[in-house]
Amino acid sequence: MTINNPNPITTKKFKFTNANLKSLPSNPANSSSTELEVSDTEIIGLKCLSGKTGNKRFLLRYKFNTRKCSITIGRFPDIDINQARKYKGLFADGVDSKV
Repeated sequence: MTINNPNPITTKKFKFTNANLKSLPSNPANSSSTELEVSDTEIIGLKCLSGKTGNKRFLLRYKFNTRKCSITIGRFPDIDINQARKYKGLFADGVDSKV
């Protein structure tokens, strides 16, 4: 990670790499939300959600026909960051994969 702050949880937005996603902490048990959500700076709408048990999953938020949509891509590390970033290209052609 090449940001000045070494702890990604304090930034909520950073360039995803497999190494820094692996070190992403679980959401604290005393948190009001069930999952910690952080954003990738490379792909707009790509998120990583970290649950209270430490499980991590990729989520892509996007607009389709002016509607806000989201789709779960899969769990990290089953799907790595390079695979997750490729999903954004599916929506560039105007195809909604949820249909």
